[in-house]
Amino acid sequence: MANDEHVALLKKGMAAWNAWRDDNPDIRPDLSYADLRGTNLVGTDLRVADLRGARLAGADLRKANLADVDLNGAYLLGTDLREAGLSGARLSGTDLRVANLKRRTSRRRTSKRRASARRTSVMQTSAGRSSAGRTSVKRTSAGRTSMLRTSARRTSARRTSVRQTSALRSRSSST
Repeated sequence: MANDEHVALLKKGMAAWNAWRDDNPDIRPDLSYADLRGTNLVGTDLRVADLRGARLAGADLRKANLADVDLNGAYLLGTDLREAGLSGARLSGTDLRVANLKRRTSRRRTSKRRASARRTSVMQTSAGRSSAGRTSVKRTSAGRTSMLRTSARRTSARRTSVRQTSALRSRSSST
């Protein structure tokens, strides 16, 4: 069972908890089977804590340090774990349904990557032809660009087919 003093200190907030952790680095916090549902634990230093069987449903653990934490059998339904450090955490039997484990990417970085991909694609397309064929740009449904190489044989076959069709049309119109 959880140490009542540890649970009370954690519920005081991140600043109080992290200050206590800095003063007591050798103590392993015992929060096993604690009811911490919906608790705001953003940026909390919980490394090496015993959280076995703890109820953390709906808790906000963004940017929390959960390194080497024992979360065996914990209930983390709908918990926000974005950017939380989970290296060495033990998660056997942990309920992570609907938990948010995504790493946040800034919108600006993503936009720069897409713009860079577009510029590269356009440059490669305008550079265009090679002995193997030409490169064209295709925009996918997700808005990404992908490069397609058309073989020289297919391109040549299409050109021949277009020429033959044009020749047949001109013959039939002159008759």
